[in-house]
Amino acid sequence: MNKFVLPIIIACVLLPLGCSSFIKDDQVASLKKREAFLYELKKNIEYEKETVLGKGDAVRIFFITSKSYVKVYAYPHEKGYLASEHYLVLYLFEEDFEDDLFNEAQFSEEFDKIVIKKRALTQDENIIK
Repeated sequence: MNKFVLPIIIACVLLPLGCSSFIKDDQVASLKKREAFLYELKKNIEYEKETVLGKGDAVRIFFITSKSYVKVYAYPHEKGYLASEHYLVLYLFEEDFEDDLFNEAQFSEEFDKIVIKKRALTQDENIIK
């Protein structure tokens, strides 16, 4: 029995070390801080050849991250999170970054092509509606 325990312990210790993550937890937290702002779109967002969010529209954003990508969604500020459609406005894969690792400066460059930060959201605006 003891000859099986040591390999299992070694595997449990080394396995997580061998799996590198595209985006680290502190980087995800940094992205999430951006959700506390109101943005203005710099360009039209189209879905099935129809403009769903227009240039100049006030939008809020949220992020979805995984081991291999970052997605940025926007929705109209005036409608609120629950009452509105959410549209994908930026989708970056690990391959889009040097060494397949998330780089916030590079992400910001792409993000800033889509939106302009207008102001921080008020406490009332941060309540999910």
